[in-house]
Formats: sequence, C-alpha cells, structure tokens
Amino acid sequence: MPLPAELSAGHVHGYLLPGPLPSLVDAGIHSPEARSALATGLAEAGLALAQVERLVITHAHIDHVGLASEIQAASGCQVLAHPAALPALTDFDRAWHERLDLHRRAARAGAYPPEVIDAFSAGFEARRRFGPQRPIPASALRALPDRARIRLGSATWSVAWLPGHTPDHLGLVHVASGSAIGGDLLLRGAGTIPFLEGRDGAGRRPATLADLIGSWRRLGRMRLAILWPGHGAPIRAHRVLVARRLAEIRGRLSETQSALVDGARSLWEIGCAIGPEPPGPERLQARLGETVALLDWLVERGRARRRLVDGRLIYEPEGPPPSARRRRAAS
Repeated sequence: MPLPAELSAGHVHGYLLPGPLPSLVDAGIHSPEARSALATGLAEAGLALAQVERLVITHAHIDHVGLASEIQAASGCQVLAHPAALPALTDFDRAWHERLDLHRRAARAGAYPPEVIDAFSAGFEARRRFGPQRPIPASALRALPDRARIRLGSATWSVAWLPGHTPDHLGLVHVASGSAIGGDLLLRGAGTIPFLEGRDGAGRRPATLADLIGSWRRLGRMRLAILWPGHGAPIRAHRVLVARRLAEIRGRLSETQSALVDGARSLWEIGCAIGPEPPGPERLQARLGETVALLDWLVERGRARRRLVDGRLIYEPEGPPPSARRRRAAS
C-alpha cells in the first residue's frame, strides 16, 4: 500500500499480509492522507483497521512509525520491532528531541554555519507533527531479535537484523517464496543513508557504514526472487543492486579522502567537497550522517585522523593519498 508521505519523495510503502493473522509492516507518517490511504488499502482487502492483529516496524524513522500508535489504539494489535526501536515507540517525543539535539551538537562541532543549523532545527521541529501522537503501551510491544520466526498473515517469516541505515533496522524474509520486506536497506532509486547515531550505554557510537556494508552483504547472500522496499519499485535483481551500492561507497570513500588531501578539515568543508551541493538545512541530517560515517570508516582503518580542537572536530589525512594507493595496487 503506497502511503502518501511528503517527507519521503512522495510515499512510503506499508505492506499488508492478509490471512488468519492480518498484519501490517510499517505505518507511514501521521497525516489525513496517509490515514485515508491505509483505510482504503485495508478495505480493498476486505479488512477494517480494527482487524489488524500485528504491526511490524522495520525501523523507527518518522515515515515508518507515524500512524503506529493510532493503528495500535484502534485495533489493540501487537507492535513488533527491534529492541533498539522500542524506546522511540514508547516515547517518540523524547527520542525526536534527543535526535535533534544530537544533530545540532554535531553540526556545531563540524563548523556548520549557524543559519543552516537554525533553519534545520526549525524544519525538524515542524516535522514532529508527522510522528506518533501518543505513546504505544509497553504491554503492546514485542521485541524481535535477529533470526526470530514470527507468524504474520498466513505465513511464517524470519527476522533479519540489518543495521546501518539505523541501528534498529530489520527486514522480514519468507524463505519458501524467496521474498523479503527490506525497509530502507536497499532502494532502487537512491543510495541508503547511514544516519548519525548517538552513543550507547557503554559510550560507543555505532560504526554505521561498516554496519550498512555488512547488512548489504548479508542481503546479497540471500536467495531472493523479489525484495519489497520501503520506498520505490520492487527489486528483482537484488545482488546486482547490492554490488552497485558497494561500488558507490568505494567511490565515496575515495572522494572523502581526496577532500582531506585537498585541505578540507571540518565536517562542513568535507560535506561541501563531496557534494554534489552544499548541505542546506533540508539536507543537513542526511549529509551529516553520511560524512561522519565515511570519516569514521577512514579513521578506523588508519586512513584519516580526528582531533577535537576548541570544541571543533578536525579531520586530517593519514597515510598515502588515494592516487598513490591506486598506483601501488596496480603495480
């Protein structure tokens, strides 16, 4: 079911799995248009919202959870998600404002212009209205660990934890038919963004790019006839697209290190250098997440170094420049 979502290039997919245990996967944004599209899609299958038994959330981004609390309140359904998604489902306001604060702090440390940060903050606050309007009771939530098997509709599906886009991202695999519901892990029309994440209870920040690459590779090992994504057209040659995305990441890593060699030092300078255009307010979240993920990868592998100078993050090249490595690899 395509659910209108002005935040997501037009729409986000909600998937209905009909059968003895009617189930939905993902819940769009909270808007009259998305609510109407959901009701229409259910009615076409001969169902009402009150008949939904289970709602699976692939990840707790606003365009996938917006109607979640409304669906649960109307149906009494069980809401299933990765354990890391549960805090956002029980207190979306807190999670939303923690995410806003994280990006503000990172942008300031990255020397983003104050006017860009202020405009981003205002837009981020305005988008809150598209998220859940009430908490989901803890009693209605169920955590889905990796490789769990769950009954949805008329079939049993396997859970695959696929982090990288977010730490809580999961997919559903129906082995017998070779089909999977993949959330935002792999999209036909655009690369998947590894979003910026805060530190966990142990003070560690996820290695989002390493996680994303690992999830793509795991997906590539699956024998699938079709992958149903969170946005855009179904994917029938998923391994070809995985290979393309991995090649694109190699190119982005090379571009990022070249930017360092050319003198870019702050997150803002590096983000502008790797383009294709300076990260304005509407792109701050995506560009900041991608830039940090690329730099983390280079730092962890000894190809860049990171310093904090007077509250500002400074990145510098380490080791031979990309052109020298290419010449050495070719010799």
